[in-house]
Amino acid sequence: ILNLRGFERGSKKRGEDLMVGKITFPVVAAMSKNCLTDPSERRHVWNTIRSKTTDVTAINALIDIFERCGAMTRSITHATTLVNEAWLA
Repeated sequence: ILNLRGFERGSKKRGEDLMVGKITFPVVAAMSKNCLTDPSERRHVWNTIRSKTTDVTAINALIDIFERCGAMTRSITHATTLVNEAWLA
């Protein structure tokens, strides 16, 4: 999630994981039919990730799609739940 929203002090580039084709939880959340309902948009997202583009405009567009469809919020909620459950265990 941090990688898609950015790091402080420039330790990593925003969207660096996408640039190397990593499939992270936000990507999985976005690719679900509950999030990206349009098959052509899902295909565009998948093809862009597979291309391992370093085009900052393309990466930012993907991140905007993830934000718009709720994948980022779902990811944060899921991560928070995992941390809270770990503290209770």
